Amino acid sequence: MIKYILLIVLIAITIINFYSFTIGKKIKKNNELQFLLLRKKLEEKSLKIIEKEKILVNSKHFFVSDINEGFLLILDNAKKLVLIISDDTYNTYLAKDIVACKSIFKKNKNVLLQSSSIIETNDSEYEFTFGTKKRKANSVLGKFIIDTTDQFTDLINDFIK
Repeated sequence: MIKYILLIVLIAITIINFYSFTIGKKIKKNNELQFLLLRKKLEEKSLKIIEKEKILVNSKHFFVSDINEGFLLILDNAKKLVLIISDDTYNTYLAKDIVACKSIFKKNKNVLLQSSSIIETNDSEYEFTFGTKKRKANSVLGKFIIDTTDQFTDLINDFIK
């Protein structure tokens, strides 16, 4: 009797694993496709802006937030210019006008509530948000969002030095 119960349990676990494996593959493939489409969209948008602003691209860095908002950071060493392109807008900053760039993490105990990078210029502040959903700060995704925010901030700070 116990053999049959164990056999039924094992069959049920196998079916659940197979189902989650196939669905997981589809979700992963869909996420990769969304990521590539978002990057391609921003790359195409950047070509028009680069041509219009006559920017010499020394480096490009692509970032994505937890709500699938993309940011393309482009650095021009010749003009000492920072270009940040998002889905709906773009901003250009001269390195000499950037006072500082800092990462801001809003937490409640071990829960990450928001993760942003703030660019301070001579006349105002600009916020780029990478994490907006509640998640544990030490989870894999929480650490990834924190690292993404810090990487964005570090690239700008290294560039303006």
